Amino acid sequence: DGVVEAQNDAGVQYGVKNLIKLLQGQEGDRAGDVEPAERIRAILEDVKRFCGSRELLDDVTLVAIRTAGAAVRTAAEVNPEISP
Repeated sequence: DGVVEAQNDAGVQYGVKNLIKLLQGQEGDRAGDVEPAERIRAILEDVKRFCGSRELLDDVTLVAIRTAGAAVRTAAEVNPEISP
């Protein structure tokens, strides 16, 4: 919560597409090599970079989990409309 609504100096929102693009670009994504804490750190850093000097207007809540065994589908596989 609060991540996709974060705005830059021009008032443009970070958005779902930027979040998906960031997560898909992380090394080892499919192999599960990226620790949940590292994912959260990367998201927060990217949101801060995107916002520039503009402060967040909302609180930010992130939850990262690691799954074991079962295949995980990407957001784009679940809903192709949000594909980057």
